[in-house]
Amino acid sequence: MSTRPAFGECVYDYATQTWWWSDDMYAVAGLTRSDADPSELLFKRMHEDDRDTIAETLSAALEAGAPISGQYRLYDGDDRVRSIAFVGDADRDADGQLLRMRGLAFDVTGVVEELANAAVAAATTNRAAIEQVKGALRFAYGLDDAAAFGILSRYSQASNVKLGVIAQRAVERLGTAKAGDVSVIQVIEEAASPT
Repeated sequence: MSTRPAFGECVYDYATQTWWWSDDMYAVAGLTRSDADPSELLFKRMHEDDRDTIAETLSAALEAGAPISGQYRLYDGDDRVRSIAFVGDADRDADGQLLRMRGLAFDVTGVVEELANAAVAAATTNRAAIEQVKGALRFAYGLDDAAAFGILSRYSQASNVKLGVIAQRAVERLGTAKAGDVSVIQVIEEAASPT
């Protein structure tokens, strides 16, 4: 279990053109205080596919004093990839001159992992249901795999209900139906109803 804080704060001072980071910000970024510029250290640890985009986004926001938000991947000290989300906005004086850009960074790795795991579980469940309904269509009507999938796809598109949802509903209905009570097509039609 990580003891890393959930979020940290940083401030860019326009007058000195320097960054200040809270202790929690260092911890979120997996860094320790040193004489080096923390933003430079952060970019060294940032996933290589995210560096340019984040640098451009940050530069544009600092130049315009505009709100900023985004997400990037960061390697921690053990070379594990973590997900960091951030938001920020500029403070101006009474004359509209930029004073500072305040930002918060959130370690959302746990949330991202949970969402990824849930998506994989849902895809696996949906995949199994889709295969079961395709099997029922093949058995009942002598269709090949492509034709069975085509029928499911057609009902999904026509009803604007996700194919996996239709398959899940159909499997539940087929599981409780007595043989000969309903046709597989009738079950799919009912399952495609956007209720």
